[in-house]
Amino acid sequence: MFVGRFAQRTFGSAKKATCAYFNVHAKRYLNASTATQASGNNTKLLLGALAASGGAAAFYAYFQAGPKQLSNDEKVKMIMDLKAKVPNNIAIQTFDLDYYKSLSPDLQTRFLKCLDSGRENPDSHMGCYANNPDDYETFKPFFKKALEVYHKVDLSKQKHVNDWNFAGVAGLPSSGVLDLSKLGLPPLSMRVRTGRNLNRFPLPASMTKEDRINLELEMGKVFDQLIADPNFGGRYVSITPGHKDYIDPKEYQQLVDANIMFKDMSADPYLNAAGISSDWPHGRGCYMSADKGFNIWVGEEDHLRIMCMQKGVLLNKVFDRLKAAVD
Repeated sequence: MFVGRFAQRTFGSAKKATCAYFNVHAKRYLNASTATQASGNNTKLLLGALAASGGAAAFYAYFQAGPKQLSNDEKVKMIMDLKAKVPNNIAIQTFDLDYYKSLSPDLQTRFLKCLDSGRENPDSHMGCYANNPDDYETFKPFFKKALEVYHKVDLSKQKHVNDWNFAGVAGLPSSGVLDLSKLGLPPLSMRVRTGRNLNRFPLPASMTKEDRINLELEMGKVFDQLIADPNFGGRYVSITPGHKDYIDPKEYQQLVDANIMFKDMSADPYLNAAGISSDWPHGRGCYMSADKGFNIWVGEEDHLRIMCMQKGVLLNKVFDRLKAAVD
């Protein structure tokens, strides 16, 4: 923000502004904070430039040039160097050099992109994102192992099955009604949510700006149906410039503060590294029911984040409402 017109008015030039900013905040950048560590190899380049060139001028030059685009070999070296340093980063620990070498050059590039977030943010827990729906199959040896570590399961013995039917689930009352008051609990805030991605679009990490805008426009027909349904009603709001349901930044922030809309993704280093927050705010919006108890986020970490919230004691009501909307 210091290299725009405001900076030029205040300091006389963009370069002076950036240098002044560095001189005031140098300690922030040189401390081993999470934000600094998240920059990965680029931080080393920055600090090296600062040491060699004497501080603020190098800082300005670095950000004028932009971060270095790493080759596949450089990415692999960083991953291997991190293995001993970040034992809790699942992506880094699951990376297998022999498996990587077995891939074709094109697949090597695709595969490494899935690990960009964990490599650039060593403090990540999961650290990897599929970029396309078929990545889970194409890179199955990696993703299977990563998911097993994350969920603490053996996927050769267990398989996830989608089933919305409560019948036959052990431990449930014969009536099938999950009444929390029977457990002596007062009314609680309950939320059930699920994610959905559309097969005809790339996953968020690889979407173009056009993809994001078209996905939002396509979902508009679905939201029109929900708005017309008396069980849901409500409205759709968009932060995409030029969208017919566009809301201004003030209203957007009000919805964020009310926990209805999601926060500015462009401020998240993990999502930035993965490419998920690219093109912000295009293709982002939120459907909310009339009672604000049912929301659908568009363009966050999944194409759709579908959530149902309610305060009460009957868990079934939240679950059934979500199922009805998804169906």
